[in-house]
Amino acid sequence: MQTTPRIQLAALCASLLLTACPSDPVCPPGTVLDTSGRCVDVDDVPDGGVPRPDAMIPDTPDGDTPDPDADTECEPTGEEICNGLDDDCDGLIDEDLSRTCGETSVGACTMGTETCEDGEWVGCDAVLPSEEICDPRGIDENCDGTVDEGCPCVSGETQTCGTDVGACRTGTQTCTDGTWGSCTGGVLPRAETCNGQDDDCDGMVDEDTSGASCGSNIGRCRQGTEVCEAGTLRCQGAIEPRPEMCNGMDDNCNGQIDDGLMAGCWQDNDGDGYAPASALAMGICLPATGMCPPMFTARQPNTRANQDCDDTDASVNPGATEVCDGRDNNCSGTVDDLPPGCWVDNDGDSYPPNGAAATCRPAAGCPVGYTTRAPSMATWDCNDNDPAINPGAAEVCDGRDNNCSGNRDDAPSFQCVLATPVSCTTTCGTTGSATCNAMCAVPTGNACTPPAETCNGVDDDCDGHIDEGVTSWRARATTGLTGSRGRLISFGDRHVYITTGSSRLQARVLGPDVTAAVSSSVLTIPDSTTNDSFDAKRYDSSSFIVAWGARTGTTYTVYVQRFSLSGSSITAGPRATVAAHSGTSATASATHGFQGISVAVAASSIYVAYPSSLGVETPLSVRRYTTSATSLSAQANTATGYTYARAVSSDAIGTTPVFAYRRADRTVCKFTLSGTTVQNHECGLPETESVELVSGGDMAILLTGGNSSLSGSFVHSDGRFRRNPTIGGTTGAITRQGLGLVAYEGPLVPRFAASRTSTGWDIVRAHGGSLLALHVTVPSALTIRLSSEQRFDAAVGTTVSAGRASTGPLIVLSGTNPTTAHQIRTLGCL
Repeated sequence: MQTTPRIQLAALCASLLLTACPSDPVCPPGTVLDTSGRCVDVDDVPDGGVPRPDAMIPDTPDGDTPDPDADTECEPTGEEICNGLDDDCDGLIDEDLSRTCGETSVGACTMGTETCEDGEWVGCDAVLPSEEICDPRGIDENCDGTVDEGCPCVSGETQTCGTDVGACRTGTQTCTDGTWGSCTGGVLPRAETCNGQDDDCDGMVDEDTSGASCGSNIGRCRQGTEVCEAGTLRCQGAIEPRPEMCNGMDDNCNGQIDDGLMAGCWQDNDGDGYAPASALAMGICLPATGMCPPMFTARQPNTRANQDCDDTDASVNPGATEVCDGRDNNCSGTVDDLPPGCWVDNDGDSYPPNGAAATCRPAAGCPVGYTTRAPSMATWDCNDNDPAINPGAAEVCDGRDNNCSGNRDDAPSFQCVLATPVSCTTTCGTTGSATCNAMCAVPTGNACTPPAETCNGVDDDCDGHIDEGVTSWRARATTGLTGSRGRLISFGDRHVYITTGSSRLQARVLGPDVTAAVSSSVLTIPDSTTNDSFDAKRYDSSSFIVAWGARTGTTYTVYVQRFSLSGSSITAGPRATVAAHSGTSATASATHGFQGISVAVAASSIYVAYPSSLGVETPLSVRRYTTSATSLSAQANTATGYTYARAVSSDAIGTTPVFAYRRADRTVCKFTLSGTTVQNHECGLPETESVELVSGGDMAILLTGGNSSLSGSFVHSDGRFRRNPTIGGTTGAITRQGLGLVAYEGPLVPRFAASRTSTGWDIVRAHGGSLLALHVTVPSALTIRLSSEQRFDAAVGTTVSAGRASTGPLIVLSGTNPTTAHQIRTLGCL
């Protein structure tokens, strides 16, 4: 404690004066300045106290600063110190004084600074020690050099907690804010229960779990005491509930007597062991004997299968067998719910109709109007109002379906349904119409009405005429190649057109539309210059054969060649030289040469008929060839030894080649070949200038013509003539003579006027196999005869050729001379 100036003065005063100062100008009257520098009552100064020494020193007006005018002079005492005095006598008291304060800089504590004010040190900003805090910050709050001393734990630390005794398991505690948290992850002690375990982890098992009351005192039950044995509580000495019995006691101890057993027996009025549904509320419990009293049953009517639908009839109940008696015997809810055994049969023939109503079969059998035969496709009665019609009836010819097969009059021996329209075959082989007769047979012969004539190449109406009234020239005519003679070979919808004239042979193809222009391609046959004669025949479906004679000077050569047809193109194939002769005699003049060359195709063999030497009348020869796509192979040559003039023609009847020629006496002969052997040689037909032989199935027709007549005869496959009738004669009729010829009543071609002379003709197979004759008459008119009623006259022509495929119109060529183009016309139905 520093001594203030006033105390120093008081001490000084006390040392100088042995008596108290008379007054103290600093203190009020009656007070003195004590040794601590305070003004106290004089009476309060202790006995023997020392009066204040500064009481004798005049003070400054404010009691602190000396009066400058006072007689006292300041004397420096040293450096300024914090004492409230001007120690250095600079007029300032305690100026610029500060010092370090505080206790320590350890832990959270820090040293500070304080200043001097009015002789006192004040304002220390040091951090002083405080009470230690347990927190995770780790601060030494009491500044003793130890952090969190005295705290239970350090934050973040862990420790084992709990116990492993009994059912318990240790866990883990974690220190948070210096305090241990709860124990987690372990099993803590629980209240002890009777389970064979130490639940409270005190080292004992199931202690204090016995002795409680258990059970009930209701009804027949009595309480006991709970005893824990082997981890299980058992009620010892109790009477437990039992199943309720029909005995007038509360066996199950629920407070009710015989509850749930009131429906053990139900009233059964008819005694059949089944109670009705209405007996549910009338039941009584089943006695201990297990037997219900009379008129009761132990079968509970709680389902339809146990409910008696008629409790007045012991034969009716769910256990009864259903019978067909109009009642619901088995209480199924349906009367007579049995498989059907009787089906409706209105006509009593024992066959039910399709969809017949059914019923069950009574013990006495089906009632009237029912049958025991079940309906099926084999037993359906198609007319249940007629007992004569059913699946078991025999089919008779009556226009009805007697046997219910689905078809009328379908007995194996029947051909049609009585009185219904049918198709039939007419006397001429066409399909006509009639009515099925009483024998269920299709009428034949005159009973079959022929159809009307149509354009089909057939004598539909059996009047002996083909396509009468339906055939006519097409309006269009097409100009073809030039030539004095032409041949037309048909290939279905195409035709090969060959002409001779202007010293060459030419071939062209006509397309499917015969009214259109002919194909523009023309094939000129080589080595055919100055030709005298040619013939052409179809070989197969895509090729044809041409034989021709060519003259160069006095050398005469006969050629044969095969050509192929593809579309509208003709390709030349293999060729062979048949014969060649030279001569300078009159017989080799330009007037004659090789005349009458002819070709026949039979059994894939090619036969060329030609003169064996030059001259007006020379022997006739025949050479056979076989062919492939690349070669023609000559076979044996057959010399007939018979002379001819110009006329020769050949064809084939089936596989037999047939030849016809005119002799020197102008009569006509014919023969057939078998290998190299001449057979059936026969002469004597009327004299003629020309000969044309055309096959007609299993026979051929031989047409001959002179100055005023056109005659014809048939040639059989055996080569024999059938003379008469002659075409153009006044009598005779051509009938069906073989395949390819149709029956014809009357002449095939009518008689021609004697004033007309035929100069050329051709015969073709026409519609349906009939034969068509064409001839050129003077003065140069082309005439076509189909029947006595049909004659078609065309334009001027001196030569004629015709051809026709199996279908389509007839193609007719006509020409006047070698330098005039042929006219191509078609003949068909309109």
